[in-house]
This record gives sequence, structure tokens and C-alpha cells, in this order.
Amino acid sequence: MGARELANTVHALAKLDHRDDDFMAVLLKEAKPRLRDFKPQELANTALALAKLQHYDSTFMAELLEATTPLLHIFNSQDVANTAWALATLGHTDEAFMAALLQTALPRLHDSKPQMLSNTLWALATLGHTDGAFMAALLKQAMPRLRDFTPQALSNTLWALATLGHTNGAFMAALLKAAVPRLCEFTAQALAKIAWALATLGHTDGAFMAALLKEAKPRLGDFIPQALANAAWALAALDHANDAFMAALLQQAAGVVPSLEAQQLNQLFMCELWLKDQHSDVAVPAQLGAACKKAWMEERDKLQPSRVQLEVLAVVR
Repeated sequence: MGARELANTVHALAKLDHRDDDFMAVLLKEAKPRLRDFKPQELANTALALAKLQHYDSTFMAELLEATTPLLHIFNSQDVANTAWALATLGHTDEAFMAALLQTALPRLHDSKPQMLSNTLWALATLGHTDGAFMAALLKQAMPRLRDFTPQALSNTLWALATLGHTNGAFMAALLKAAVPRLCEFTAQALAKIAWALATLGHTDGAFMAALLKEAKPRLGDFIPQALANAAWALAALDHANDAFMAALLQQAAGVVPSLEAQQLNQLFMCELWLKDQHSDVAVPAQLGAACKKAWMEERDKLQPSRVQLEVLAVVR
């Protein structure tokens, strides 16, 4: 098989969602010495296919990127976005390659579709790759097109900004404005993700939070344990009081105590301390309160204070 046939075969397997690791290993063995013969789109599509099939071969990926680097200048915006997304999905880090990829992407951002912009931002956050100048340029291109972002793209964008610690007040305001009329289209987990992102960035918008909680309350039964803990922590961190929502959230959390991990219990304990500080009438269910306190005490006894403990101390003070 030639380079084109190999690339098309890998791409076809991903399109069919057919995972066969043994067969893929044979294909990649055949492809490795011919990567220099792959065209730009074939390289990008191969990386994308491997990511979709969750087939990770670090050696092959390193050689694929080595073959890709000298061709980056002829990558189009789709190739760039697909490559970034593939690297993040596979968890393959290469700082030098990412820097070169973003340099290629910069003049092509105006050609990027909303999903491509969101995917690129998500990839940067997932890989922990920071580039302030690129981020500013990407957000500038994204802002006038936020109404064309899907709900998932909007929530992923917020998550990425929070994960990277990148603040941009004007962009955040525009994003929330675009999200408000579509909150009913967001999944329960996405609603919790948005609350967490706003709290992480310290971005306060009382009207938006009220709308978000109104949408989230009847769907609390769909929240996974992590989402419940994140939402509770976010309300405390934002100092956003909503007794009816909080009482319903804590009741829901009390029903999944065995599924709550230590950090999630610590987040809920922080929320409990915040409620006490606010002299709130919301009562933490006894079983949940006992589990949170136990987790907190166990964490406190460790040599170094955790991030959550430091956050609690900041709130208590």
C-alpha cells in the first residue's frame, strides 16, 4: 500500500468507528517509513483518525509530527484545528510543535469556523499550552460569531478559558449574552461546567447566574456527583445566594454520598462553611454533612494543605 492508500484506510476506519488495535498497529508500522510521502491533509486526517479511535502510539505520533512540521505552512485552517484537537484527545504533548502549529494557525483564524475555534481553544486548555497573543487573536475572531457556536462549543470555550486562567471581560460578557437564550439546550453537566468556569475566573453576573440556576434546578437529578460539587462550590466562590436552589442541590448530593470523592466532599464542605458564614437557613442533610466533615478532617491531617483547604480558609477569613 502506498502513502495515500494507508492514510485513506486509517481515515475510513475512523469514519466507520471501527477499532481494531492489532490491525491498526500493522497499518502504522507500514505507514511510519512513508510519512514523508503523506500530503498535509493526509497527515492531519491520520492524526484525527487515531484520536477518534483512541489509538495512541507515542512513537508513531512523534514521527508524524516530525513529518508534519515542514509542511505546516501549507496546512489549511481545518487541518490545523484537526491536528490540535487530535493531539489533545490523545494527550500527546510537544510544546515546540504546538508553538509552530499556532504560528501557522494565527493568519488563518479568520477562515476558521466557530467549531474549529472552539476545538482549538479546548485543545490548548487540555494540553495546558499557554499563548496569550494567540488567545487574544482567537477570541477576537470568535466574539462576533458567538451566536453561531453550539451549546457544547460555548461551554467548552468557557471551560477552556477557566482552565487556562485567561480573563477577558468583554468576551465573557458577549459569550454569556449568547448563551442566555439557549440555556435550555445545554446539558446538565454543561450548566455545572459553566458555573464552575465563572467561579474559577471570578466573573460575576448575577442576572446570568439566576437564569442558569432557574434552568438547572429541575434538572439536578441529571447532575453527576462532580457536577453537584462543582455547582455548590461555584455558588460559594461567587457568593451567589439562592436558598431554594442550594437546598435542592444538597438534597440531591445527599442521595449520592457513596459516589462522592474526597475532593467533591471537600468542595461541599466549603459550601457548608459559606452557608454558615451567610447565616443561611439552608440546612445540610445530616448524612452529607457528616461525610463532608470526615473528608475534611482526613484532608486536614495531611502534611500539606490542599487547594480546597486554602480556598476554605480564604472564605472563612
